[in-house]
Amino acid sequence: MPDATVTLGDDIAPSKCLETPEAGPSLPPTSTQKGGEDRKVGISSSTPVPVGISRSQLWFQSTLDAFLRPFSDTYGAQLILAAWMLITMLYFFVCRLLAYEGHLPYDGDKFWRSGATCEALLACCRFNLIALVLTGATQPARFTYIVYTQRYLFFSFYILTGLTLGASSNIPFLKHSWSSYGEWTWPTFVVMSLLMCAILGIIGYHIVMARRLKKTNHDYRLYLARNVVALSFYVFMTVVVLADGLGGNVHFHHYSAGVLLALWCELDTPTSVIGKIRET
Repeated sequence: MPDATVTLGDDIAPSKCLETPEAGPSLPPTSTQKGGEDRKVGISSSTPVPVGISRSQLWFQSTLDAFLRPFSDTYGAQLILAAWMLITMLYFFVCRLLAYEGHLPYDGDKFWRSGATCEALLACCRFNLIALVLTGATQPARFTYIVYTQRYLFFSFYILTGLTLGASSNIPFLKHSWSSYGEWTWPTFVVMSLLMCAILGIIGYHIVMARRLKKTNHDYRLYLARNVVALSFYVFMTVVVLADGLGGNVHFHHYSAGVLLALWCELDTPTSVIGKIRET
């Protein structure tokens, strides 16, 4: 009876023995080591494309991986964070310019002062930083999904959101804040009610989808607990700030609301992409 034992002399690669059909597709490497030097490998027409990934998405992910490869994971995440901050600051000044020159909103020129602008920009970056880190948007795969895979959806809503919010303040029945609810007319109540329903719908959708997409029950429970704690903290802080008459230049409650909605939007779904735009 032949001996079936594999000896050290047998020419069998251990990696081949460990491969299983169930293993998911992985992205092909964008570089190899040859002669002690890093040799880049491009995405050609013969490069196999994993199921569910387009060739253009594969190219973007491979290019991003090649760019981040010289850096550690920590600094790679910081480079992606810097890209997010640049996008945010650029659009911040675009909106400020529209407020000053285009009167979107109608009283936007009153806040075009260097001190008020810097204070608002610092608040924007501070809240944006919190949401980006907690929702994993600084990770290469998540960054690729938002700004490339869903690029048409993301940038369309991203550009239109600021313009829409600015222009909405020029509508007579929307020139009221939450604190002046005693002056609301019935159109104001209708619009605000629809807005609240949309926000609650987005949050409810993410609670259901997170139950399906989170890898473990522990991840799901931590996801819920984190957001409930953040909600309690920011609601309390916002009430205290507004009660003391602070936050006039930066509208603290606007940033708090944006972060609290964005914290739910950490899933790779189109609704998460739309909901996350409110953060920036």
